[in-house]
Amino acid sequence: MKKSSLLIFYLFISFYGYTQTVKDYKVPFSYIQLPIEPLNKDITSYDVVFEDDFQQANQDTLAAYNTRLEAAKKEQASLLEIWNKDRLRIDRLYLSEMAVWEKAVNSGNAMVQPVKQPYPDYPLLKPVALAVLTNEVESDYCSSKINLSGYEKGPAGVVITLTHHGFQSAKIVKKISGSASLKRYKYTAHFKMPVQVKIVAPIQGLIYEKNYYFNESTELIKSEKSQYDFQLWWMDNEEKYWKSLQNKLLNNILSNLNSHVNINYGFPQKSSESEIYVIKKYKDYDYASMVDAMSLAKKGYLDLINEVDKKSAKESLLKAIEIWEKDLEESNLNENKTRINKKSTALLYANLAEAYMWFEDFDKADLYINKAITLGVLKYKNHCKRLQDRMGNLKKRYSANN
Repeated sequence: MKKSSLLIFYLFISFYGYTQTVKDYKVPFSYIQLPIEPLNKDITSYDVVFEDDFQQANQDTLAAYNTRLEAAKKEQASLLEIWNKDRLRIDRLYLSEMAVWEKAVNSGNAMVQPVKQPYPDYPLLKPVALAVLTNEVESDYCSSKINLSGYEKGPAGVVITLTHHGFQSAKIVKKISGSASLKRYKYTAHFKMPVQVKIVAPIQGLIYEKNYYFNESTELIKSEKSQYDFQLWWMDNEEKYWKSLQNKLLNNILSNLNSHVNINYGFPQKSSESEIYVIKKYKDYDYASMVDAMSLAKKGYLDLINEVDKKSAKESLLKAIEIWEKDLEESNLNENKTRINKKSTALLYANLAEAYMWFEDFDKADLYINKAITLGVLKYKNHCKRLQDRMGNLKKRYSANN
């Protein structure tokens, strides 16, 4: 038993002595993303213009509401005139009957006291649906929501124009589903809110145009077990619901537009993470060069945020690349006990592939990605497949700007 334990111990020591200790350094960093549709290099500014093309529509909607309200008031006044006549008739009849009763009682004749006939229901003003007006928009509101990264706000540059044609065709549609205890009353808002967006750049002219909410759109308001629950809620929330919906729609447009201009024309800051592999220990070999390369590569990745052309970052990355490529000259794929064996080679391929990708030498990056995938060491193969997925976007943006 003791001999077996000693044998296992020596085998473990022997195996451990030939196993490389690899350290993974994760480096979170930020970089400046290049535009996919770059603007003319002379353009340095942009402006956001908001045009409200709904003032007349608001006036027409309000006028239509006032017409309906006046009609309801006239109808109520007509019914009130009839109601007053009925009231006077009832009062006269009652007073006449009371006079007869009082005279009889005073003469000693017992009579049942008359009961006054109730008045008819008072004619209330017929409900008139509120006028759904388009919210006023502060002049600087849209401008504050659009920020084209890499450019300053000002004249003589790109002009982003939003033309708001007004909130239109607002109505509520009720739909009943289920039965008995499962019965539900679903209320949906139907509406249009046409907003046209145009982007015009000097020399290039119209570079983008899109229409939002020109067709009828819908949005769920509430689903209730009783329609009266909705009616109670609607009494307190009708006006603010339509205002809130319009704000939501406009913010959706602005968010979508801000994303579009930065993805296509701007230079936004993006977050990423790199993984640098370093062999810390393997037999008596010296891997100090890999530690030096890691430090240089880390500095390079962290410097990517400093300049659009990545000049300072590339200086550090190139130094790291030179060290890794020098180490790669010792590669021996057929001998596991060498300093740069198959595993070490795959590790260097992964480091070089990522460094070349951020160095924007995509041919070299692709070369080392394919080498790592072909070599088949799982960890570094998977790393390079992930690089392959993201390199397409970086390469496409680089090509568009160079």
